[in-house]
Amino acid sequence: MTVNVPRIGVAVALALLGWLFWLAGHREWQPDGRLVAIEPRTISGDEPHYLLVLNSLLRDHDLELQDDYRRVRLGSAEAGVGGRGAIFDHHTLFLDKNTGATARWRDVYDWGRRVACPPADCQGFLLRMPQFGPRAGIVEVSAHPVAFPALLAAVIAPLRPTPEEAERRAIEVVGLLAWLACVASYFTGRRAGLSREWALAAALLVGACSPFLAYGRSLFSETTIGLSLVLGLWALQAERPALAALAGCAAMWLKPPFAVVGLLWATEQLWARKPRAAVILTLVTGAGWLLLVIFNYALARTPVIAGVEAWRWAVNLEPLANTFLSNNYGVLYFVPWTLLVVIAAVRARPERTPPRDAGQALLRQIALPSLVYVALLCAYSLNPGMCYGPRYWIPLMPWLGLAVVQLAQCRGVCFRSALVVLALLGALIAIPGALRYRMVFVNGPEKAWRP
Repeated sequence: MTVNVPRIGVAVALALLGWLFWLAGHREWQPDGRLVAIEPRTISGDEPHYLLVLNSLLRDHDLELQDDYRRVRLGSAEAGVGGRGAIFDHHTLFLDKNTGATARWRDVYDWGRRVACPPADCQGFLLRMPQFGPRAGIVEVSAHPVAFPALLAAVIAPLRPTPEEAERRAIEVVGLLAWLACVASYFTGRRAGLSREWALAAALLVGACSPFLAYGRSLFSETTIGLSLVLGLWALQAERPALAALAGCAAMWLKPPFAVVGLLWATEQLWARKPRAAVILTLVTGAGWLLLVIFNYALARTPVIAGVEAWRWAVNLEPLANTFLSNNYGVLYFVPWTLLVVIAAVRARPERTPPRDAGQALLRQIALPSLVYVALLCAYSLNPGMCYGPRYWIPLMPWLGLAVVQLAQCRGVCFRSALVVLALLGALIAIPGALRYRMVFVNGPEKAWRP
């Protein structure tokens, strides 16, 4: 039986989804069952450090962070209201402007050994590399890509927010961008040939049945990357390879692992016998790579800025098991409906000829970069750290939502029934998880249902 949804029904459903994102950011579900009003705030992990970069841009108009961390230790709210006076590890790279030498903060300081000192004079941890101690010419810059906080700063700058206001405004912008990713998923599905009902189902899967909702009230960059990736997919469907490449470059500037997206799309277009599109994708992506390398080198004398930890290769299959099955970070544990995509991917057979059907082309454009990205997750030995659920998978949620509904549109009753059941289970995880974000941080989804 087919359900025909009119355009006004789609508009109402997407508007209600937007309201759900607002609700998740401004209300919290208490153990006694009440929904109480809250101010959007950061929790932990990378969030305070992104916020500190944002406030540095708004206040000092620069990316040198040593003075900003010092002000936080002295009681400023530049790393969030909850971070006032905090003495925490810096997510930074040291740069000696005189010699060009660089080092990670966690190499310069021993994070496990605190020392007593006035907060204005030292960072509160044992200094292991005196050559990067406080002195003229030694600066700290973010160890995370700065594109995400820079984007948020640009959006809220006209409001001239104080550090206390900037925290709330930045999280609200993230929520808006996350909702726009769901809307973009709908329009991408329609462009790829999905019916109105199935395209809407993809948007609802992403926004109401996955941790995308919880991350829409956070200060992590993953939902913004998801928006970039789904916009790039829309551009491919619209046969606008330059726009697709620019969207891929935006994702790459937000997180370096997504540098593979543009070239893999170029590979798919070449296989689909669209050489002109492949060339455009390659050239624009290459230009994005070059500009990013130049920027990183100018900022920190390094071609790649990718986080507080250096890359560590996995030595066993533990990362593979964790990324799929861990009760703290496993995607199948938090987003049950993705199991159908995994099963379909395992059972898929390579095609010998280019797909003529738009839906099959959509699946291929999703599959190639997704498989390479997942391979990188399995090759990386560290988990997502201080966060909620499968953070590394959040950027792929719009793609996976489109993939599973594309499969469902072509499959039988059993597949569709399984999707409905798993989607409902996903909603029972996602919505309480978003409304109890503080309580479920670094915990499994079952914590959201405990008093």
